[in-house]
Amino acid sequence: MLRNQASRSSGSAGSSSSAAKEKPSIKQLIKKYGYSALGVYLTISSVDLPLSFLFVHSMGQEQILAWENAVRQYFGYEPKVVAPLPEITDSDSAADSSNVLAAVSAWLGPTFWTEFGIAYALHKSLIFIRVPITAAVTPAVVKLLQRWGFNIGKKVVK
Repeated sequence: MLRNQASRSSGSAGSSSSAAKEKPSIKQLIKKYGYSALGVYLTISSVDLPLSFLFVHSMGQEQILAWENAVRQYFGYEPKVVAPLPEITDSDSAADSSNVLAAVSAWLGPTFWTEFGIAYALHKSLIFIRVPITAAVTPAVVKLLQRWGFNIGKKVVK
C-alpha cells in the first residue's frame, strides 16, 4: 500500500519533469507551431535526401555493383554483369547529342536505382537527426515569419 501511495505522489511531480525531457515529434511541433513546422521538416528532408544520394553516388559504380552482387548472390540470383561505359573525352564536341546521351546514361548508369535505394534508406535512418534540427530551427522560423506579418503559431505576449 505504501508503494502505491509513493508512486502516486511522485507520479504527479515526475510527469512534469518527464514532459520537459520528452523528445520532440513532428506532431507536437505541428500542434505548437502549425504547419510551418512541417514546412521546416520537409525543407530539411529535401536537403538531406540529395546529400545522401550524393554521398552514396560518390562511392562509385564498382563499389555499388560489388554490394549489389553480394546481396543478389545471398538470395540465390546470378551476379549482375555490366559492360563498362565509354569514356567521354574533351575532343568530342559537347553539343553532339550522342555524347549528351552517353553522359546521361553514364550518370544514370546501371546502379542508379540501387544507389537511390541505399540513399533513401540512409535518409530514412537519419530521422533522429532531422527531427531535433527541426525542433531547434522551427521557433526561429516562426518568429521570423510572424515579424514579416504572417499569422503563424501562437502569438507570444510580452
